[in-house]
Amino acid sequence: MDAQSLLFEAPRPEIEFYDTEHDRWELDNLTARPEYQQAIAEHFSILQEWRTTTGDFPPEKRQRAGYVDRVTGVHSSLELPPMFNE
Repeated sequence: MDAQSLLFEAPRPEIEFYDTEHDRWELDNLTARPEYQQAIAEHFSILQEWRTTTGDFPPEKRQRAGYVDRVTGVHSSLELPPMFNE
């Protein structure tokens, strides 16, 4: 699989974590590597705090009605309906 096709991979991994200093194109997802588990947990904690502080919500709650679920990759329509929040 070439690098560009990874951008359109479906379903997307639930967690993506990249070393953007050494992998600027974000091709090597580090989530399965044990040496990154602590950093992933720390970043997740920061994200949860941000969501609580700002009233933000997870991406799975922000999707196009009847279109494509980013996590599962299910295509239910080829038309582009408006965004909605669950």
